[in-house]
Amino acid sequence: MAASLGMLSCGGGSTGSQTTRPAELTGAQWRILRLMTMGMSDVALSSATGATVKTVRRHVTAVLLVLGARTRFAGGVEAARRGWLRAEHLAAGGADDGSLTPFDRRVLALLAAGHRDAYVATLTGTCVRTVRRRITAIVAHFGVTSRFAAGVEAYRRGLVPAALAHPGRASDGSPVRRSRSPAA
Repeated sequence: MAASLGMLSCGGGSTGSQTTRPAELTGAQWRILRLMTMGMSDVALSSATGATVKTVRRHVTAVLLVLGARTRFAGGVEAARRGWLRAEHLAAGGADDGSLTPFDRRVLALLAAGHRDAYVATLTGTCVRTVRRRITAIVAHFGVTSRFAAGVEAYRRGLVPAALAHPGRASDGSPVRRSRSPAA
């Protein structure tokens, strides 16, 4: 029954502690996704999984591709939006949301839409270094240690819209294939 819903059972224990793996992800990718949520760097992921850093990065890229996300932050938002992460995978919240500045909220929205630091800087009229400092402050504000975990936390707190307009995605969230040749 679970497989027909696109989810496969993974792990053991009672049903309360059991997690489910989306059918789109391999077991290794699912483990990487859960460890990314805990804020692990690629080197820490490598140590935890026994894989090389290069293999870890391939898995991270594959997870982001399945999620339709261009950045780790957007991947965290999308994984949370899809309900792939349960409460035990999410970090404990940090400070009150009211302390985020309007600029921080705009940076969050742009990161959740999948934009990279340089483009966020262009859109906000600041330099890349300022954007990166604000991202570091946002990550610390949420009490997490990675951009992926910050994306999950921003979604959980309702700071990013539930239905994001991802480039390359239709309004229903499905991937849109683009042709390589220009339209005639």
